[in-house]
Amino acid sequence: MLSVGPLGKNNKGVRLLEALKGMPVGAVWDYHCLTQGVPPDVAYIDEIRTYEKTVLAQRG
Repeated sequence: MLSVGPLGKNNKGVRLLEALKGMPVGAVWDYHCLTQGVPPDVAYIDEIRTYEKTVLAQRG
């Protein structure tokens, strides 16, 4: 069984389990995201964290 670890900032495991529920539709969606230049699957979480560190941190 896959261990997802604690919730919070380390929620990639939970997102991965949710992505597995949508297979094979998820694979089609990932392809669409890639063709549109958007990070597929759980990769967008890293984009959100980068945004939080740079933009939201400046707001105080």
